[in-house]
Amino acid sequence: MNSATYNLPALLPDEESVWNIIQLHPGRDRCIPARELARQVGLSERALRVVIHRLRAIHYCNIASATKDPSGYFYPVTEAESAENIARWRGFALRNLKAVYRQQKTSLRTFTRQLAADLEQELAPPACRGGIKGGVEDIL
Repeated sequence: MNSATYNLPALLPDEESVWNIIQLHPGRDRCIPARELARQVGLSERALRVVIHRLRAIHYCNIASATKDPSGYFYPVTEAESAENIARWRGFALRNLKAVYRQQKTSLRTFTRQLAADLEQELAPPACRGGIKGGVEDIL
């Protein structure tokens, strides 16, 4: 995690509990099923998904998930595991962006420019938001 580098907020108790357990499951072959992880930390599976999202989006935790048996969450330890997880998330994002683009009724150029601007704002570390000179590549 890069919390010191980016001045990120401290983990909430549920986030810390989930993160600590996921780190005990390094590698795809040692993933922990969502139901079991939720039971161990005393959350519903829906609440667990919210915590996982916060850990990924706010705290930059590297949490991978597998949807095929065995399914569950794990800490990726190889380049292949990280690449597979990134490819799955990119596919998910692209499918959703395609649906938004079709509903927005704008040119692809306008859509991608707006998307780039939105990403620059969203991907800026919290301490830098609103005060960046240059693009995302200048701070990451």
